[in-house]
Amino acid sequence: MLTRLIAVGLVAGLAVGCSDHGHGPHDHDHDHDHDLINRVTLFVTPVSGGAEQAFVWEDADGPGGNAPNRIDTIRLAAGTSYNGRLEFFNTKENKDLTSAIRSERDEHQVFFTVEGNVMAVAASDIDSRNLPVGLEVLVSSVRSGSGTLKIELDHFDNTSDKNGITRSDETDVAVTWPVLVP
Repeated sequence: MLTRLIAVGLVAGLAVGCSDHGHGPHDHDHDHDHDLINRVTLFVTPVSGGAEQAFVWEDADGPGGNAPNRIDTIRLAAGTSYNGRLEFFNTKENKDLTSAIRSERDEHQVFFTVEGNVMAVAASDIDSRNLPVGLEVLVSSVRSGSGTLKIELDHFDNTSDKNGITRSDETDVAVTWPVLVP
């Protein structure tokens, strides 16, 4: 009986230890050093020149706890195009994960959803098969108004499943920013 209790305890401990890897409910366990992404920053610089702006989304305690502690409003000038880049960070380990994602670009893609038709976002970087990655982007303000920008960083265990259009069932992080174009 004691052996059976120890075995049940070990299995339960392994299930709890392996389940907290920072992915969504349909994800699979895998060896990523970027499992917890709790800060995402969008940097934009006007194509015509000007100062870089940074917009931060941060959830200090990670998924499932408190609501995000910081969500900047993306403010863009009307009729302006921007070169942009995304940075993914684990604040708990003080670790920039962007280079790890870039080195695994064949296994990752950022998907963009814009609500309110105030802006357009398109990936400007590609993987080894000429499919979009989305760490580097072109951002254009379409019209004055307000809306939202949702980005979702997906992971593809099988790189042949990545086709540049279809989402994976594994999302490393999903964030939504409010957008304002005066």
